[in-house]
Amino acid sequence: MAAPPALRTASWRPPALLCSLLLFGHLALRACGPCRRSAAFSAPAPKRPYALRHLGQSWPRPPRLSHSGLPLPCRATRVAVPVAEDTSAQQLKTGIASYYDGLTPLWMDVWGEHLHHGFYGPRPSGAEPSYTGKGSLDEHRAAQVAMIDEVLAWARSAEDAEPRKILDVGCGVGGASRHLATAFPGASATGITLSPVQARTANTLSASEGLDSRTAFKVQDALAMPPNWTDSHDLVWSLESGEHMPDKPKFVSELARVTAPGGRAVVVTWVHRDLRPGEKKLRSWERTLLRLISSCYYLPEWTSAAEYERLCAASGLADVRRADWTDAIAPFWPAVIRSASRPRNFFRLLGTGVDGVRSAVAMFLMVLGYRMGLIKFGLLTARKPLRLAAAAGVDPPPSMVAATLVGERRLLPREEEASLSQESLAGDSRPSFLSALHRFSRPHTVRGTLIASLAAVVRAVQTSGGLPGGVGLVGAKIGGLVLSLLCANTVCVGVNQIYDVKVDRINKPFLPIASGEMSVSRAWGLASAALVVGVGLATSLFSPPLAAMYAAGLVLGSAYSVPPFRFRRFPLAALLIISCVRGCMLNFWVYHAVKEVLSLPFQWDPVVFFLTRFMTVFAAMIAVTKDLADVKGDVAGKIETFAASFGARSTATAAACVMALNYLSAIAEGLWRGARVFNVPAMVGGHCAALAYLIWSRWRLSQRRGEGADRFYMRIWDLFYFEYALYLFL
Repeated sequence: MAAPPALRTASWRPPALLCSLLLFGHLALRACGPCRRSAAFSAPAPKRPYALRHLGQSWPRPPRLSHSGLPLPCRATRVAVPVAEDTSAQQLKTGIASYYDGLTPLWMDVWGEHLHHGFYGPRPSGAEPSYTGKGSLDEHRAAQVAMIDEVLAWARSAEDAEPRKILDVGCGVGGASRHLATAFPGASATGITLSPVQARTANTLSASEGLDSRTAFKVQDALAMPPNWTDSHDLVWSLESGEHMPDKPKFVSELARVTAPGGRAVVVTWVHRDLRPGEKKLRSWERTLLRLISSCYYLPEWTSAAEYERLCAASGLADVRRADWTDAIAPFWPAVIRSASRPRNFFRLLGTGVDGVRSAVAMFLMVLGYRMGLIKFGLLTARKPLRLAAAAGVDPPPSMVAATLVGERRLLPREEEASLSQESLAGDSRPSFLSALHRFSRPHTVRGTLIASLAAVVRAVQTSGGLPGGVGLVGAKIGGLVLSLLCANTVCVGVNQIYDVKVDRINKPFLPIASGEMSVSRAWGLASAALVVGVGLATSLFSPPLAAMYAAGLVLGSAYSVPPFRFRRFPLAALLIISCVRGCMLNFWVYHAVKEVLSLPFQWDPVVFFLTRFMTVFAAMIAVTKDLADVKGDVAGKIETFAASFGARSTATAAACVMALNYLSAIAEGLWRGARVFNVPAMVGGHCAALAYLIWSRWRLSQRRGEGADRFYMRIWDLFYFEYALYLFL
């Protein structure tokens, strides 16, 4: 496509002009005041402006604004938000909504209902060019409409069926959604945005055009779309919203998830140029320019079209195509600059505050980025493969079976459970009820209870000199002991899911009650059955004191979730309950119960005392870290947790420090008591290895975003399992 005469991409760069503009931009930013740092898991921002010496460091992710690449100024409203797992992500969403709530009326007064670039090049659809070069505002508005038509003509193929359901991700005031609904008379369109004002305005405009029955607009995070949207939209449309997504793999994964089999996803977004062969990163001046623009427009890290293409393929999408329309949008930014320089608009621009000045500077920096070939206007489209019918006897494509994975990684607790709900895609013959029951039991807690109880049983038998006569009866009683503990675990996690269903729909939508696979009445039936079996076994097999302790554990575990107590609302109470039940009571009860089954008097074992003390602290840290990835739902459900109150980074660091002290105390105790009590090599060496693994896990968390909290929590459970394995050798 030939470049329009208004602006061509230069193949050279004038160093003097470039340096001058970058210096001017930097000085303007300094003059306009500080730009605060709010990166994920970051400490509070230093109260100072960014300087050139900072630009070589990793760029912060301020709460920049979303959807359409509006080059107009942003109003940096400082809004108090709950401290979340990813603080910058929460601030980002709040900033997006606040910005567009204030900016939308101004933009619509100047540019109308379309909040994106215009198309000015030769039209792939074959239509007559809408832009003649006169530069009138009407022509630019027509170019914005032409952008929708031309992207659609470029993306769709001859075999594509007419869409019935359209999803517009980052819909603004619904201009593209209404245009698509008009282009496909049999389709309905849903638009999502983070701005309540935009959503209300979009619904009002649709009603005025008689399209309210076929279009709907709502406030919705594009990185966490509802579970029931999976495989439901024939056309998923993202027009200049991708550049504002802080987690690009998650963004592409969500687009792929909600696209129906056989449907099409279309992404139009700002990107930086592809890296050349041998390049590992952009050049220094290019990174500096992008950082200046990001600080003005509140953008996260930039990526390339090649990276988007890779993410699409990793998400299971097929027939991925991309294009560069940088030349075709060239007149747009100069037109924005001209519109902003008109007296009325200029004073309204200044009225937005210091961020208006930053945005004015960034307009020129964007033009420079395009001229220098650094910034590109990228298009991508891909199709989601059709699932092959099971009756045809053909295996489904692997891309439809696997979740989106970028690089190899082990299953996390929630990923493991969520994968079960996808097994029908892989031809799993198990009844869906068994899959739901498996997830209902929370497998990682079942493993923890099973390993802890079996290790305690083996230890008690070891210290008792082996099993006495009547091995069959003793074995049956020990089996009943383990089964009673598994029943207690099912009661506690089941009751928790019943009362946390609203929160789980946000935090853990894969759980069977939250996803609708299991009714609340059936969940009550399962929990009640487990309660009857567990209490029956405990009362029939053990003495009244042990049966009473078992019942007390059930009461505490249930009071964690059940109103009016619902101690999980209070972080300290939740910590004490979990540490008491899973740390103190579990280890003491199992050891005492096995002694009773073996008809031996209870004798206190210093190794058992050590494990009880150690695992009580450990269980307390499980109680703290389990909420790292659940902040969003906990905040929505008004549940106070350490992670929601102090932030995920601080909470994870504090938990890791407490666990490190716990390991150091174990090492010191092993050296102090020596062979009189412990197997010193196992006691010292095992806990040194566990401490090293803990430090490595915390370091890995600092290298990741989003799913890193889940990984860290899973590694805490790895250490939990390891401790009980080590227990057998102490």
